[in-house]
Amino acid sequence: MGKKEDFNDLFFKKIDEIDDLIISGINLDNIILNFNLNNPVLLKINKFGKKVNSNTAANITENLVKSIFDLDDGNKTALLDVDNKYFIVEVLKTEKLQKSISDPSFKKLIADAVEKEIKRGLTAKIIDEINKNNFKKSDFNKLAGDYGVKIEKITLTNQNDSKILKTDIVGQIYNFAEKKIIVVNELGLSENYLIYIKNIKRAQISENSKEYQKYSNLSKARIINNLYNTYDEYLKKKYEIIINYKTIDKIKNYNNQ
Repeated sequence: MGKKEDFNDLFFKKIDEIDDLIISGINLDNIILNFNLNNPVLLKINKFGKKVNSNTAANITENLVKSIFDLDDGNKTALLDVDNKYFIVEVLKTEKLQKSISDPSFKKLIADAVEKEIKRGLTAKIIDEINKNNFKKSDFNKLAGDYGVKIEKITLTNQNDSKILKTDIVGQIYNFAEKKIIVVNELGLSENYLIYIKNIKRAQISENSKEYQKYSNLSKARIINNLYNTYDEYLKKKYEIIINYKTIDKIKNYNNQ
């Protein structure tokens, strides 16, 4: 057994020992003393990972915060395995705080929630109108004027063009045709865009270009793959295939003799 394996075995042995001590009711101070660990970091945080009475985030991950707040009230000290790391946590006190309406962080939290709800409602309404073909280019222009939003004219060179918009947003745009009005958004609705696709220019590649052979081979491979898949589906629908497993077993046994 190599040094690495020896180290791993020793590490997990210590982890098991710490876990046993926690189960037996030993507190964090004694564990630190017994295993010569670094001094603990004392934090007072909320369930969003923010330091209480502060707008700054604590230096801990979202998954760790969730694991801490998922602890039972009786578990004052716990060993947590989060994101392939081990943490010893001791909860000194839990409080339910009623924030004042004058608290800037509380105001921002409410404002963000209201803004997100308004965006969702407006986005859903526009999508419904678009699906019913009731939202025209004139409505697009009017909406921008009503909300004082400047219409930005941009050009996308390809599906990987992320100079202005994120790649996943660009990918959504490329799914639609010319002269279409669409709504695209990022997961979680943090970014929403109402887009009018004015025109689409088809790229031309010269046969003498280095890229021509590359895309030609890709197209051929895709066509062949689609043909095989189509033929395979056709056979599945046309023929019912029954396998005689007893015969297969006999053949296998015969080959093993």
